[in-house]
Amino acid sequence: LEHAREINGDPRITYVCRDIADPSLAELGKHDIVCSSLTIHYIEDLASLFANIAQMLESGSVFLFSMEHPIATANNDDGRINNLTDGYMLKHYSEEGARTGEWIGASITKYHHKFMTVMNSLVEAGFIIDKVMEPMPSKRLMKKVPRMKKQVNRPSYLIVRAVKR
Repeated sequence: LEHAREINGDPRITYVCRDIADPSLAELGKHDIVCSSLTIHYIEDLASLFANIAQMLESGSVFLFSMEHPIATANNDDGRINNLTDGYMLKHYSEEGARTGEWIGASITKYHHKFMTVMNSLVEAGFIIDKVMEPMPSKRLMKKVPRMKKQVNRPSYLIVRAVKR
């Protein structure tokens, strides 16, 4: 946030770093934009989360977020996250819920939600889906980092821009 303030210290901008699932965020007042980078897949109850975020936004304001793609959070037969090092066979996609895995040597829990659950939860919370992206590595990146070639078989991330009605 310090870097963001350095880049744009306009006094009309308030930068806030808090737990996105905290319902008391609405007490901070209405905002023009809420951004979340790679946190949504750690939230179990998307309907409540999106409803809370909708309360924070003025009509016409933007909720922009990225998350691990639902295909990436589906799991193998052992109930673990289907990491990039695993095969790409999609299993248990329709079974939403907690998934365990490891990240930087620590055990983590993510929540798998189907694509339709993410989209429908946004709409039910009062958002209009403005844009959806499933970024893939560029040819330049794959040449520079050969292990990225695996990621062209399925999207790893989902980016959504939604506007509050």
